[in-house]
Amino acid sequence: MRGFLPTFLVVLSFCAGAHAQSGPSLFQTDKIQEVRISFSESNWQYILDSLRFNGDDLHAAATVRINGRSFSGAGLRFRDGRSHSPGQARSSMDIHLDFSEADAAYEGYRRLHLSSALRDPSMVREVLGYEIARTYMPAPLANYARVYINGTFIGLFVNVEPLGDAFLERNYGSAHSSLFRATPVKEGKAEPECRSQQLGTLTKESSVARRTRTSTDTRGPHETRLEQQTPSPHR
Repeated sequence: MRGFLPTFLVVLSFCAGAHAQSGPSLFQTDKIQEVRISFSESNWQYILDSLRFNGDDLHAAATVRINGRSFSGAGLRFRDGRSHSPGQARSSMDIHLDFSEADAAYEGYRRLHLSSALRDPSMVREVLGYEIARTYMPAPLANYARVYINGTFIGLFVNVEPLGDAFLERNYGSAHSSLFRATPVKEGKAEPECRSQQLGTLTKESSVARRTRTSTDTRGPHETRLEQQTPSPHR
């Protein structure tokens, strides 16, 4: 136990500023970024849950302030993945600063990827893992961001550099380089500890999730229930 604490403190200092990474200030590890998101709708949580479930290209309009700089035409959606739970505000999210204004960007970045690090209680693995990876290959920058929605503090997120023009220019000197993306498989059996019924996600690995409400429900208008439906063998 005596040896654990010093080792843990060394890891934290390695990620949080003792070795601040070079690159744009948006991803400097010696500063926690501040992201403030404002929705005009009071039921923004319900809207984001619905958009997450109903389509890959659907975003909610929002005003986003990054370290004091405002973007009024941004679009936001919860990220796909098993970490999403309906009704949980602290879900990983994608922010498109150029959602309504094509030239909108912060330090050359048109998007933000904010990870909730759901399965990492230390919140160190992504930042440290990318830092180690960059020693051997091109890999994203990463640090931390405090996120507020409509004035309420939502939590600390991992701020991961998106793979796009700015990433290509930083690593290859040109945004015209070829960039190949793997298409994630959204269906398939998950590991036991990641089963969707435990996390409450709307993505089911072996069943279809349906949002249902019955006349006997006592929940409010924005509350939902998930039911499992076994798919037909002929689907």
